[in-house]
Amino acid sequence: MKLTALIAFVAAALGIWKLKERDSLKPCINANPDPETDPQCFFSSSYVAARALFLQAASSAGATVDSLAVTDDGLFTDVAMLPGRADRLLVHVSGTHGTEGYVGSAIQSAWLREWDAAAAAPENERPTVVIVHALNPFGMANWRRWNEDGVDLNRNCLFEAAEWEEVLGRDPNIAGYEDLNDLVNPEAPPSAFETVRMFAMAAQKIASGQFSAVKRALVAATYTRSTGLFYGGRELATSHKLLAEYLRQFKNVRQLTFLDVHSGLGPLGKDTLLTSTDKATVERIFHPPSQEHPPYDVQGMHDSAGKGGAADGYELTRGISDACYPKIFPSAEVMSVTQEFGTLPGTLVLKAMRDENMAFHHAPDEEARAPYAKAVYDAFCPSKQSFREATLRRGLIV
Repeated sequence: MKLTALIAFVAAALGIWKLKERDSLKPCINANPDPETDPQCFFSSSYVAARALFLQAASSAGATVDSLAVTDDGLFTDVAMLPGRADRLLVHVSGTHGTEGYVGSAIQSAWLREWDAAAAAPENERPTVVIVHALNPFGMANWRRWNEDGVDLNRNCLFEAAEWEEVLGRDPNIAGYEDLNDLVNPEAPPSAFETVRMFAMAAQKIASGQFSAVKRALVAATYTRSTGLFYGGRELATSHKLLAEYLRQFKNVRQLTFLDVHSGLGPLGKDTLLTSTDKATVERIFHPPSQEHPPYDVQGMHDSAGKGGAADGYELTRGISDACYPKIFPSAEVMSVTQEFGTLPGTLVLKAMRDENMAFHHAPDEEARAPYAKAVYDAFCPSKQSFREATLRRGLIV
């Protein structure tokens, strides 16, 4: 094991990743904020505030909005549509992973605020644009990564019966999830003991060169442990049913671009473009040599095993949205991309998810869960000015 890797882990384990005063968030004081100079004005810390900002921006852009009721208690996936050519469709999604949606929501609201119909190409020369806000509104509202049923929507997007037969029928330990279950899903509330136990495991895995195997086991998901991290569910979630039904109205699509925004993997503020389609095409369009602010990397979702990047370990992962929704358009030429923004070191992101999930299922009340939920928000949407500037800039470029 390299000494530098050990030093990096020890720093993360001790929590030596802190906000610097010079990088603290600036206040939002501009009533008409500009994404370039006032990026912090487009980020929210609650689902209600993020939704209000999005709906206001959609209205100012002249978009048609459909609000899809995901739950019975006022949680919606809002879909804004700007009409264009019937044969070309651009779909932009935020909030597949709940609290990760605050990054995608900021990008969407900023883009809609910048939209100028008068300066845009005529409708018959531009694609129809569909902007999906908060695919998982429960997770976003409750600072969780999972939905109202504890399901990871990015392991659940399976439209065909044969796909469900595969994941429900495969060995639950196909990637090693069961070997880690006791450690990642303790049946107890968060505690100092559990924190030490998790970091001790992480140190041992890093020292033995097995940390990528741990990631592979977790992202391959579980379809049997309904309270576990990365639970893929047993049937298609309501969020996916509603969005799929909405998208099926576009019957003449021949060219589809599908973009899903996430956060949590990779270097802080840097975006990796992950694709289930042709990597060379994605690189040509989204990573041209002349680009002033290029992505950190472009990686194939299922051909990056052992390479150590954001896509490393996903070869056994099923139910990913950017591979799923294009199936609605079988006659279309497809470019499908997940834009993944890096935040904290992987061990700290895992700790935040693990602690919150333990608190959700085993803490005595919501008050006891609150600090762990806040840690999840901070893990996926860091309150650093540089992070928010970088993510908004790259999100608008893409």
